[in-house]
Amino acid sequence: MKTILLMLGVLASLIMSLPAQTNAIIFPQLLSPTNSILMMDAEFRCFSGNKIFFKNDAGYKSFFAADLNTNVLNALNTTAAKLDANQEAVAAANLRYKVQNAARIAEQAAQQRAQAVREEQETLRLEKQAIKAAMAEPRPTKVIVEQGYRQRELNYQQKIGAYSP
Repeated sequence: MKTILLMLGVLASLIMSLPAQTNAIIFPQLLSPTNSILMMDAEFRCFSGNKIFFKNDAGYKSFFAADLNTNVLNALNTTAAKLDANQEAVAAANLRYKVQNAARIAEQAAQQRAQAVREEQETLRLEKQAIKAAMAEPRPTKVIVEQGYRQRELNYQQKIGAYSP
């Protein structure tokens, strides 16, 4: 039994180490609708939205379906309509992302405003405690503290108004 398991493990590791087998589509001459040569030795790489990407020794290049000969589209088993549908799907996904991102940013801003209000309220609470402690002191200090508190509370009310939507 151990021998069988060992052989299965070795076989699995051999299978995993083999490179993936893909059929590369290479166009010796990538042609336009007017049969002019767009690229030489163009290897198809991928579709992205309504664009088709190819690679050769000079690098990567993308084309719209209208830029390519219909034989190229047939060889890639696609049409301009399929590519346009892909582009619409990409645009819809981008729009969903932007809406979700805007909602996340708005939520973060609301949380920051709420935190600022909580901090301001805590500051006022601590100041009230300090005033109560100062009330026990002689009169001149008491008047100065009360005036400072009134000004601070006025500033707080103005800040709260600034945070309101």
